[in-house]
Amino acid sequence: MEFSERVGIKFDSYTNYERGTRSPDAEAIEKIRRATNVSLHWLFTGEGEIYLDEIPVKPLDAELMEAVVVTVAEFQAQNRRVKIGPEKLWLVYMECYRKIAEDKGKYPPEEMRTQLKERCRDLLKLAVL
Repeated sequence: MEFSERVGIKFDSYTNYERGTRSPDAEAIEKIRRATNVSLHWLFTGEGEIYLDEIPVKPLDAELMEAVVVTVAEFQAQNRRVKIGPEKLWLVYMECYRKIAEDKGKYPPEEMRTQLKERCRDLLKLAVL
């Protein structure tokens, strides 16, 4: 229970994340990242440098990450028969966030949501394969 308290996440929620029965939302991801000082890339994939002080990192755009989480949840709700394991789901979150963050400012705000949906949908389809 110590880790969940230190991070600021309910123990039951954290346990569900570890079991893969529930995915953390953007706020929980940011709390874990902040409390542990680990890179998002490592947190999502288990690859690369673990700690932020070993690599230059831009701060997480919580609003953008929340939009990614919502978009992925909408896709899953619309495609209930499609099951994506926690490992692949983390990769989808990370890649959706990375791709849309790269394009931030290239499109007007009303088109960003459309771009986000299209990119996440494409990545989710690939994750199912």
